[in-house]
Amino acid sequence: PSFCSSVPLFHLLCNLLEQFNKNVVEKEARKTAKDALKVQIEERKVKAMEKMTANEKREIERKEKETDMQIMSINLSEIQDSRQKAYYNMMKSQIMDKLMGSANVEAYYPQYSNEDEDEE
Repeated sequence: PSFCSSVPLFHLLCNLLEQFNKNVVEKEARKTAKDALKVQIEERKVKAMEKMTANEKREIERKEKETDMQIMSINLSEIQDSRQKAYYNMMKSQIMDKLMGSANVEAYYPQYSNEDEDEE
């Protein structure tokens, strides 16, 4: 027989120590599980933010393309103010430069890809 089982006081102390150790282990296990859950929640938040950011980016790109289409559809021959005409020429040029640098213009604006410059 062990020393703990032979003496009643030590037996009691051993039982208390075993129970204490068991409680500490259970508490650590609960803490570890809670920490793991916190990490999972944080990872989900990050993924949701990334998804929202991607959606927001697509929405911004959609609005930018829409604005570009509006600018590209402006008939410069109808504009009388030379400064305004110069502004829209510059904007159209920037839009075309942006598209030429990133993709085929015809894919985005087929109706404008072969347009000649309007005369003043």
